[in-house]
Amino acid sequence: MKVILKEDVKALGKKGDVVEVSDGYARNFILKTGKGVEANGKNLNDLKLKKANDDKVAQEHYEAAVELGKKIEAGKIQVSIKTGEGGKVFGSVSSKEIAAEVKSQLGLEVDKKKVQLKDPIKSLGTHNVPIKLHPKVTTETESCKLQRSLGRKPYMEEALIKRVMPHSVEAEQSVVGAMLMDKDAITTASEIISGQDFYQTSYGVVFDSMVELFNEGKPVDLVTLQERLKEKDVPPEISSLEFVRDLVNAVPTSANVKYYAEIVADKAMMRKLIKLTESIANTCYVGKESLPVIMEQTEKSVFELLQHRNTGDYVPIKDVVLNALERIEKASKNKGTVTGIPTGFIDLDYKLSGLQRQILFL
Repeated sequence: MKVILKEDVKALGKKGDVVEVSDGYARNFILKTGKGVEANGKNLNDLKLKKANDDKVAQEHYEAAVELGKKIEAGKIQVSIKTGEGGKVFGSVSSKEIAAEVKSQLGLEVDKKKVQLKDPIKSLGTHNVPIKLHPKVTTETESCKLQRSLGRKPYMEEALIKRVMPHSVEAEQSVVGAMLMDKDAITTASEIISGQDFYQTSYGVVFDSMVELFNEGKPVDLVTLQERLKEKDVPPEISSLEFVRDLVNAVPTSANVKYYAEIVADKAMMRKLIKLTESIANTCYVGKESLPVIMEQTEKSVFELLQHRNTGDYVPIKDVVLNALERIEKASKNKGTVTGIPTGFIDLDYKLSGLQRQILFL
């Protein structure tokens, strides 16, 4: 009998292999223990489709790694380090710091484990550091230009180079953890922020996944969230049960989720403002646009940011409906044609039925 292995079997084959074994061995061991399935037409077709999908995903990961490598090679980062007399270096630069600076200065996510640094950098100058983004893709960046930091002015330069975009990891963890603890927190948080407002991409993916489950009417817990994350093909360290459980343990209560979400929203708005001002500055430096065009683009961009900012408190639809019904009831009890505040002008009152609440607020 031919069977398709669902896992590696010693001395027989690896997961996904089609092997031929005796009928008794197949029924009593392979099929019975769930280590494989019969290689019939349906299962063979499913295997073919799965391999095609796996090949497609692998190709996408490879192309993404190649593109990321090009961006890293095109950029350079600078790191300052304290030095003494004669250029003696105090401390060193590790893979973790390089990955952090790539994210801070180039805006690119790189796992510190992929930075192929044999030993921490302990000397001034320019250092080429290889970064293995994929089994087939290794890029090299002129990554660490170590600068001397001695005296007040260099310290200011160090602070400038090492500045990080505004964010609060604690607030982001607390929002996601609170949403796992209390489903009402999902509604509260989703009214204020979205997954794009998270600085940590992993927390944004988890946030969006929980909102999706909630909107679909499905339970939001550790198991369902883990399954949804696996469906999104996120890295194993994000879809693991330990990662999700740690998010719950990071927040003591879900009562303050609105406050946490507002912190995340404020930090996200600050990052958008920084990117906007940098874009405006670059446009000014290039000098290809006229001043009126730059001013118009700036005004439009700032206005769009303000439009997306949530400045008011969330009002449940229940309260909106009850207030509307109350106004309708009051208007029905009014025997005259004026349901609002009379203006004294008969024709105007006839057209508007008096000054209404909406008009007064306008």
